[in-house]
Amino acid sequence: MKLLLYILSIGIYFLPAPTAVAQVRKLKENSMITGKSMTISITGNYKEIINTPIRKQPVFLYKRDSKGLSLGNVCAEQAMEMYGFRYEIVPERHNISRRKYFFHNFGANIKLWFNNGPFWKARVQKIINKCRQMSGDYVEE
Repeated sequence: MKLLLYILSIGIYFLPAPTAVAQVRKLKENSMITGKSMTISITGNYKEIINTPIRKQPVFLYKRDSKGLSLGNVCAEQAMEMYGFRYEIVPERHNISRRKYFFHNFGANIKLWFNNGPFWKARVQKIINKCRQMSGDYVEE
């Protein structure tokens, strides 16, 4: 009987630790194609799950017109994604007050200032101008 308990205790000692079992992390985010909410399950060790990058939601800046924004330019859109913002076009006939428009952009600009540092708009505009020149959207005179 003692021999059996001894063998079982040695067997239990060499069993894998509970932390070695694969763990699951569930992320909720909106689909970039359909816009619907979806859940993504990531399996792996704890360190792998912690180091999995989570895509941040972009900060939206309201604009009244799309003049000079280069929204169809892929390079410019990648630059905006790198800095963590996107432009949202709000037409004049849309029912949004000037106060809400102003305070939304004010808060978004402050958030982007803390995330990207001072003069972030000038840096992004410089990248967007290079993108426009490379694609032929903009010609310098």
